[in-house]
This record gives sequence, structure tokens and C-alpha cells, in this order.
Amino acid sequence: EFKEDVEHEKVEAEIDEVVAEHERVADDLALVEKGEGGRSYLSPEGKEKGH
Repeated sequence: EFKEDVEHEKVEAEIDEVVAEHERVADDLALVEKGEGGRSYLSPEGKEKGH
């Protein structure tokens, strides 16, 4: 039973990391859209989708 708790905590930590990374990407995309730089998540050709 203890092992299951540890596995559950590991999964929750991984989910938190994914959510945090998603929020960082969203923040950077918002900056890019405003023209303030940030890490670029454009396609390899450097073209933004929808442009």
C-alpha cells in the first residue's frame, strides 16, 4: 500500500511539472504575440500558425 502512495505522489508531481511547463509556454507565446520576444515556439520554418 505504501508503494502505491509513492507512485501516486510521483504521478502528481509529474502532472504539476507538465502544468507548470504549459503555463511557461503560454506566457512566452503571449509575449511573442505582443512582440516582446520570449522563447520562440514557432514552427521550424519560423512561421507562426495562422499568419
